[in-house]
Order: sequence, then C-alpha cells, then structure tokens
Amino acid sequence: METYKIYKDQTKIKFTSNLGVDLTGATVTIKIKKDDPTATEVEKPAVIDNAVNGDVSFIPLTGDVTTIFPTQGVFIVWYHITFSDARTAPTRPFKIKINLEGY
Repeated sequence: METYKIYKDQTKIKFTSNLGVDLTGATVTIKIKKDDPTATEVEKPAVIDNAVNGDVSFIPLTGDVTTIFPTQGVFIVWYHITFSDARTAPTRPFKIKINLEGY
C-alpha cells in the first residue's frame, strides 16, 4: 500500500487519482479513517475531473484539514464509487502519514 506524507495543519492539499474506470454518470466520495480500530470514518465528496478517463480529485477546505486529520499518525484513504446503475465499488486504499511540521 502506497504511503504519502503530509504535515499537520498543512494547507493547499489536493489529492488526485486515476481510478481506471469510466465514471460517466457516477458519483465519487473519498473516505478517510485513522489506522485505528476505534477511529471514525470521514466521508467527503470528490470531484470527477475527467469522467471518461476516471480522473478524480479532492481538495480539503481549510477547516476540513484539522477535522479530517486532527492528529499526527497514519490514515487509510480510499475512494468509493457509486455508478449510475446503483452498483458501488471501493478503490484500492492508500495511506497518508501526518507528521508534525519539520519531521
């Protein structure tokens, strides 16, 4: 599983992914959960940048960064697709490691 590093309270973050499937008529959300069995999952809408190519992105709002990533640690992130015919599919997860600034 790939791991990406960002810093606590970092701003101007943009997650981009190619999901490798035609997303015409679909909706996509991004799901984020701290790598801890007691953690709560956060779900936010993702933007479909190019439906035919399967390109999506998510830009957390300034207030979302501290809500979604409140502490340092490792977070599991994945996209969840709902196709126009009501089929659903999760994508392969990746990890984001939140570090204190300068570490």
